Amino acid sequence: MAQTEYIGAGTINKVTDIVRELGALKIFLVAGKHSFAASGAEAALMPMLSNAVVTRFDDMGGLPTQEDVEKGIVMYKAADPDLVVAVGGGHVMDIAKAVNFLTSKKPLVAVPTTAGSGAEATPFAVVYKDGVKTSLEDAGVLPTYAIVDPDLGQSVSRQVSCASGLDALCQAIESLWARGGTDESRVYATEALDLAWRNLRRAVDGDREARAKLMEGAHL
Repeated sequence: MAQTEYIGAGTINKVTDIVRELGALKIFLVAGKHSFAASGAEAALMPMLSNAVVTRFDDMGGLPTQEDVEKGIVMYKAADPDLVVAVGGGHVMDIAKAVNFLTSKKPLVAVPTTAGSGAEATPFAVVYKDGVKTSLEDAGVLPTYAIVDPDLGQSVSRQVSCASGLDALCQAIESLWARGGTDESRVYATEALDLAWRNLRRAVDGDREARAKLMEGAHL
């Protein structure tokens, strides 16, 4: 399944084009309870969705649990959306991906607000069931669109920046030594590792350019 990527400052505005091209009139929005506003995503995104009926799901914890996915499915079915938009950290995107895949697989726009999980770019959705980490894996889980706008990753705390940046760093290392790796995946992993290694400390200190590079690395 192919994915369309938009990477760079201001790319959140691509949502306008996506909504118009798809003729989306009903949107299921999955967002972080606090990060949606704090990141600037709410102020940027909601005017673009003003002509659509938006159902917002943000009743979730810090991990993507089966219970949260089930709550999301109930709201999703009631909304009967044309388009799904996920804005937040990895757990937000995992919940949106799981809900969408287990229900009707509508087009999904994934917008990260942290530099870490890379969930916007994978055909996996982590779901914790009875405290055990499990994962959905299918080409249909992959978001239709990934929007990596570094302007939305600037509000996170030092602690979140550090934890999510280390996540990106570790995933790059894991990809490099993975037995199932390919020449192509190692190119991505090498670039991701370089970006994470060179920019992590400055990103934690709040450097805007470093945080942008780290988001790019997490996506790779």
